Amino acid sequence: MDVLDIFRVALALIVLTMASRQDLRERMAEDYHWIIIGVAGLVYLSYLIISQSLPGEFLLLVLAMAILFADIFWERPEGQWVLSILIYGVALFLLGVVTIQFYGDARFWPFMTVPVLFFLFLLFYMFDIIKGGADAKCLIAIALLFPDYPMIFGLPLIAVPSSVAAVVLPFGLMVLFHAALFTVLSVFYNLQRNLRAGDWRFPQLFLGYKVSIPEAKAGQYWPMEKISNGKVVLTHSPQDDAQGIFEALTSFGRDEVWVTPKIPFLVPITLAMMFLVSMGNLMFFLL
Repeated sequence: MDVLDIFRVALALIVLTMASRQDLRERMAEDYHWIIIGVAGLVYLSYLIISQSLPGEFLLLVLAMAILFADIFWERPEGQWVLSILIYGVALFLLGVVTIQFYGDARFWPFMTVPVLFFLFLLFYMFDIIKGGADAKCLIAIALLFPDYPMIFGLPLIAVPSSVAAVVLPFGLMVLFHAALFTVLSVFYNLQRNLRAGDWRFPQLFLGYKVSIPEAKAGQYWPMEKISNGKVVLTHSPQDDAQGIFEALTSFGRDEVWVTPKIPFLVPITLAMMFLVSMGNLMFFLL
């Protein structure tokens, strides 16, 4: 059992719990949460390289990640694309230098999962697979702090089968995967609620439920109905501009609306983190 693993897990869970509480209350989480986790991750990566007497060039990877990580918190004015190209160009150059020199070294690839996950999570955010900026920053910070799987007090119960498995299914990516699984569990809550209420509309009975429009306006919900061509139509996905849609439905004479609750994704992320640390990665059952 490594004391550093205990520290990493404790730090991550404490900060994630704090951020989840803020997300539940305000539907946002301040950047300092991810800066704490991410900076600790950069320090941990540097410590691993130095303590294991790995080639000093590996620290260029840490420098590249520090540049990329800092950039996601820098609110630049629109149109400064030259500066963005310069920042990412420098980081990619550093990553390229290290990769070309050490791609044949098995010790290099666990570190390389960190920048790979950075760009993957960034793409997920750009293509709206990850909805919130805080969620993307959170996952990037977790990838920095956990380039490997932590082991504390004989946990997790599902052991990491090999070092190759840990690289192919890195911890940060599996946090996202398990968080998505926990989010899917809301389907069963929606289903039982709709069955008891007698609302059988498919597929909406799996995706949400009906509430009064005043309740919808006051709560945290996305509408699954909208006005189209002068009539109310149901949709299969949550609609933006919730308050505008609720007002339009009220003007249309509606007193109820199909909605799906806004589940703060930081909560499933925190639960996924707890699950991975205690139970382990379910995907390892397939290996």
